[in-house]
Amino acid sequence: MGLLTLEEIKKNKIFDTFIEMADRNFKTLGYKEHGRRHAEHTAKVTSQILSALSFSPEEVEIGKIAGYLHDIGNAFSKRFHEEQGAVFVLRNFVKMGYVDEGIRIAKIIGQHEKRDKVPQDPVLAAVIFGDKSDVSRNRVRKKDFKKFDEHDRVNYACTDTKILISNKSKEISLYLTVDTNIATAFEYFQIFLSRFKFLKMAAETLFLKFSLFINEGKIL
Repeated sequence: MGLLTLEEIKKNKIFDTFIEMADRNFKTLGYKEHGRRHAEHTAKVTSQILSALSFSPEEVEIGKIAGYLHDIGNAFSKRFHEEQGAVFVLRNFVKMGYVDEGIRIAKIIGQHEKRDKVPQDPVLAAVIFGDKSDVSRNRVRKKDFKKFDEHDRVNYACTDTKILISNKSKEISLYLTVDTNIATAFEYFQIFLSRFKFLKMAAETLFLKFSLFINEGKIL
């Protein structure tokens, strides 16, 4: 059996249907987008990081798949979505004949929200960056600014996000462009403090330093 690829996973109707269901559930709750766009972003950033750090094509593909499927458990419920997603993915990968890959990907999915400990798997660390770097007004569903909660407001304020890796300085940097007429840099940092701490731990697993820039100013 050849190398399992993200393109193969995207063609799988079961996974595609459940990603759509997950996003539909979040839309019903009034939460920000968690569908194919977020899945694509997470897979793309994961691939960017692992490729820049010279991981093998097999590891990069595992990371892309795990990133793409990481939130599929939201099709069942928001609470414990990582555990439910891991079980769902593992069962389907075993049916497909990809047992080893399924176990690895399921472990990554099951641990992508464990913010109380440093991730042990570097591919998991890359997925965490892919997931948590997706901050953008494109994810906000509400149309009436007056109905925004604090998370809607800071997400909507972010007009651009990019990650840069320097192998020379051993640093991974998250750059955010924030419209300060909507939310200040301090408000942004205050609301997402736990997220940035999580990214710092993920960077440690990749043997990198983590830096955060908001409007070109270094925050961390």
